[in-house]
Amino acid sequence: MKRLTSWGQKLRNPNYIRFGIIVSLVSFLSIYLTYVFAFSGHNLDKFIDNATKTSLEDILLGKFTTSLDKSGKNGTVVEVDELKVSQIMRAIDGDVHVHVTKGNITVFVTEITPYWQLHGVKSPRIGDVINITGVVFWDSDHIDEEWHGKTGWEIHPVIKIDSAS
Repeated sequence: MKRLTSWGQKLRNPNYIRFGIIVSLVSFLSIYLTYVFAFSGHNLDKFIDNATKTSLEDILLGKFTTSLDKSGKNGTVVEVDELKVSQIMRAIDGDVHVHVTKGNITVFVTEITPYWQLHGVKSPRIGDVINITGVVFWDSDHIDEEWHGKTGWEIHPVIKIDSAS
């Protein structure tokens, strides 16, 4: 009878099998929780109908409570109408940056997160005139960046986009 190597013996040991199952379950749970938190919508869809109608100017003046994070937690849900789409970029984190303009504001960044992309928010096309509903967010990482309009204010996440026409 052929002798098993020490590794072969370990693989047949019930303790190693149990250990492998436990490690697999913990790994699965960790991945699941990461997904849930990363793609959370914080039940924002229930606020769509009660969004505060405002302007980009009011957002830039800091009139609204910023979200605590990029998923919209505890931020003010706003609706801004008749914005023209000037640029669309996909970020490495999966967000779709929709740059909009209106009046004297040549660049204002809005972002559709993967959660909202999976829940039906479609990216518009450059040149479209749209109404955007989403959460006000202060992103201090971009205060001095030209591509970000030299402001940290955003609508992030965007939870609804409608055609303005």
